[in-house]
Amino acid sequence: MKKVKNILKKTIYNLEIQRYKNLNPCLISTMPKSGTWYCHYFFWTLNKILENKNFDINKYEFKSNFKIKNNHFYKKSRILIGHASCPGYEEVKDEYKKMWHKKKYWTDGYIWVNQIIGSEYNLNTNNKLKIVYIYREPLSQFLSSFKYNQNHSAKDQAKQKKINFRDFCLKSSAVDSYIKHLHTFKVMKIIYPDNILLVKYEDLVSKPFNTFSKILYFFNVINDDLVEKKDIEKVIRFISKDNLKKIENKMGRSLANDGNKNSHIQSYSLAELNDYLNKDDINKINSLFSDFNYNLNNLKI
Repeated sequence: MKKVKNILKKTIYNLEIQRYKNLNPCLISTMPKSGTWYCHYFFWTLNKILENKNFDINKYEFKSNFKIKNNHFYKKSRILIGHASCPGYEEVKDEYKKMWHKKKYWTDGYIWVNQIIGSEYNLNTNNKLKIVYIYREPLSQFLSSFKYNQNHSAKDQAKQKKINFRDFCLKSSAVDSYIKHLHTFKVMKIIYPDNILLVKYEDLVSKPFNTFSKILYFFNVINDDLVEKKDIEKVIRFISKDNLKKIENKMGRSLANDGNKNSHIQSYSLAELNDYLNKDDINKINSLFSDFNYNLNNLKI
């Protein structure tokens, strides 16, 4: 059934793309719980402001059936946002490829976008493709995913309620999923340095104006669509944490509408990690990172 749904999604997606085939393809890829919906609401709101400079998100009627599409269209660019490993990685040579293949994603949500895109979103076949990859501090991503699963009805997420955080990281392969996902962009960035922009989730939320401006320049949206500084500032005010929570309250569901009963926006402290992991656990996690020449405490890609 899931395979049939993916085929249907891919068919619908490609039909829509044909309508906008003259626009330059852009991809924002994220891990789960790493700014996906923050980006969606940024680009949705920016579109609204470019259409109407007086647009006020606080007066917009967000109903329960409100839905943001995965594609955001501009004058010369179309921006696809979602969870995806770097398209084209599996076709290139990499000394870590055998180890990479042995690692498994704990949910195929990490790569759902890969299931609907074609060669146009493959750097090996399209040198016009621009990719922004947003990655999060590892332990923060693990904890956020773990907590989000506790109120989730989707099958992959719901079964994680029965295990503790340590087992989620190590036995349910949250750590392996992180490494497997991140590594594809590490490798492809070396091969295609001008086509991939790496962005830290922490910069996205702590310095949204600078970070979103960098993304807009990378995608050539600022110049093509005559985006002004005040437009970006207005969008960022509109997508503040408080406003996004108000939107959830209006819709009566999470931003993602993905089967979670609670808010998509979480608040917690990384100090909580001390309640879940001991020194040996951290060492085991770091050992998995070091297999790929990464360091949990100083992640450089």
